[in-house]
Order: sequence, then C-alpha cells, then structure tokens
Amino acid sequence: MATRRTYTVVALMALTLVIALGTGFPIYLRLFFLMVLVMASSWVWAFLNLKGVHVTIQRSFGNLQVGDSLESQVAIHNSSPIPKFGIEIEELSELPGHTTGVVVDLPPHKELRLALKTPLRKRGIYRVGAPIALSGDPFGVFRLRRREAGSQQLIVLPHTVDIPPFSPAQGELVGEGVIQRGSPVSTVSVATVREYQPGESSRHLHWPSTARRGSLMLKQFDGGLEDMTWILLDLQGEVHAGEEVENTEEYAITAAASIARNYSERGWAVGLLAQGDRLYALPPLQDAPALDRLLLALTEARSQGSIGLRELLTLWRSQIASLAVSLVVVTPSTDPGWSPLLESMMRQGVSTTAVIVDPHSFGGEGDPHLLLSQLDGRGIPTHLLRKGEDISQALQRPWRFSPGSPIATGTDGAET
Repeated sequence: MATRRTYTVVALMALTLVIALGTGFPIYLRLFFLMVLVMASSWVWAFLNLKGVHVTIQRSFGNLQVGDSLESQVAIHNSSPIPKFGIEIEELSELPGHTTGVVVDLPPHKELRLALKTPLRKRGIYRVGAPIALSGDPFGVFRLRRREAGSQQLIVLPHTVDIPPFSPAQGELVGEGVIQRGSPVSTVSVATVREYQPGESSRHLHWPSTARRGSLMLKQFDGGLEDMTWILLDLQGEVHAGEEVENTEEYAITAAASIARNYSERGWAVGLLAQGDRLYALPPLQDAPALDRLLLALTEARSQGSIGLRELLTLWRSQIASLAVSLVVVTPSTDPGWSPLLESMMRQGVSTTAVIVDPHSFGGEGDPHLLLSQLDGRGIPTHLLRKGEDISQALQRPWRFSPGSPIATGTDGAET
C-alpha cells in the first residue's frame, strides 16, 4: 500500500533522473540509484516484517446498539523465525467513527493474545472481516497489509434512551373552534367489558369485573384514542445537517427508536412512516417482533428522501383508517408551513407531539424559533433536540417560549 511519502520519493527519483540525463553530472545519477536502493530495501523490510504473521479473531455478540462496545479476542501468531517489529493491528475498520488498534512486537514462533474493545458510534448493517495486520519500514515509505479471508454481518441498532410517556395534545372542535386538550390515556366512555385475550394491552383491564368473574376482563371503549402510536420520521435529505456521526439524522433516529421502544413496552401498537433512501411504512403492531422490525428499519434508514414533511403528513393522512391515534412527528425541518397541517389533524382528533432536531446546532441552516413559537401557540407539545444535549432529558419535558422572549425554555424556565 503506497503512502504519501511513497509518491514523494518516486517524484524525487524521477526529477533526479531527468536532471542526471540532462546535465550528465554523475552525482545526480548516483543519487538516483541511492533512492532506488532505499525504495527496494524499504519494500523488502516491510514484506519480510509481515511474512509469517497470521491474525485470527473471535467475536461474540448479541443485540448491539450505538453506545455499546464490541469485545474481540485477537490472536496474533508469528510462524517465522524472524522477529516482527511494529506490527499494527486494526480491528473493525469498516465501522465509522472509531480507531481501534494496537502496535505489537512478536518474537519468533510466538503468539500474542489481546482483548480489544471497539465502541459502536453509528447504527447500520455492516459486513466486517478479520483484523488487518499492517507493516511499515523504518523510512515510512511503504505500508503493506494482510487480512485473513472471511466475513460476518454485524447489526448495530440505534441508540435508545429511557423516557416517560408523552402527554400528546388531543383536540376536538368545541363551540367556536376551542381546542380541548386530552390526556395520553383514553378519555372516552366504556361501552362494555369482555374477556382479555393473550397479547393485548393490560392497561385497560377492568378490575371490578375481573375480581367478580375470576378472570381478566378488558374495557371495551365506544370510541376515542386508541393504544396506537404512529411515528412520522422526516428523512428529506436537504433538511438534515451535521458530520458523519454527530448529525441531525442520528439524533432523529435515536428519538424515533426511543419513542417506539417506550410505547411498545407499555403495550401500545407502534407504526412508522418515513421516506428516505426508500419508503418505510410499518403498520402499528403490538408484539415484540414488530418492535424488532421497526428498530431494524431505523437501523437501515438514511436521510436521502426527496419529499418534505408536508407531503409526508398528507401521505400518512391518506393511508390511515381512523384518526383516533397518537402521532409523533420527528423532524429537523424548520419550515413553519407544516405546522397548520399538524394542527388540523389535532382538531380532527389526532393526538399530536412534535420532536424538532435543531439543524442550526449541527452547522446547518434554519432557525427553529419561529416554528417552535407556532407549535406552542397551536397547543402542540414540542420537544427540542440540540447537538451535545442529553436526548433523554430533552424528550422528558416539552419546550415552550417565555412571554415576550424568543429564547426557548423548558418547563422549569431555564434558558437554553
């Protein structure tokens, strides 16, 4: 493997040869042959230093997510009678956002065993191979590499944080367009009770009937908010910003995954709609495999979509049969044009919450203050995520504006 120094030496060799042929001075010709000798000896050193080195790996892992570390048991064997100096071992170089490796010296016919921990900083499905062994020469002209054959699939799920249930706003038209706020649980009347079926949510058990009949009885509502949550994830490419690991896409995915896990663990059916590198449309289901499929979709999703949030909201509205659901919108879009559409859905009975990932804090364009002000004025609970801030804390309390001030504050009144 050639390095920048390799190209520099080759350029000097070519220049020296041209001068030697052009001037006829023997000193330039001798200098050219000296550099040829250095290049040859450097390559031979690097080659012999790597010859006979074999690296094997054992990795044991289950469900991994961003924030975990993968431990690898690495065995480095020198089958040559020549000692090896400065052998570099790179582990899981396919994963972005990390540099895990060591530099070792190996005696002849010896084996060295190491335990390496690799931090997982970005979600994704990766095809990873064996560790890479690299050898250089004392002049740093060449870097040769060797890797054993074989590969395996590694799935890194999105990071999730613990959050309490949201308190979404549920609106209905009363009198002259006054919006009444509801609670995150159903506020409608019970029509009847029926026997509990395995796999159903236990949060609406009717305990008096259960005690009277000796079996689990479930409340049957005549309408209103169902135990069903939709997550609308905005993956339009042009609204996202940030670096390879620290970006709005990863923060939005973390928020969506945390919300999905939070509601699913409480027995709610959770669905996902997103338009990124492809369309992700997962209907709300309650079972654990459904949550696994949703998290896997979030693992694969990339912010390469071409449609904006307004179009995504319209698409969602056209696909659902009932508006008696909870809707959580996760977006870095600061365009206030989609907030009236969300308010309209709230007036029709949809229980709404917005999670805004501030693109400005990631070096992108757009100021979320106007949008936050509009959402707050429309009675839509909103959470604001910024680069470097604790996502769990941000999702635990809604944001609002102090009267007469453009500074966003939390419910405790602290300035951000």
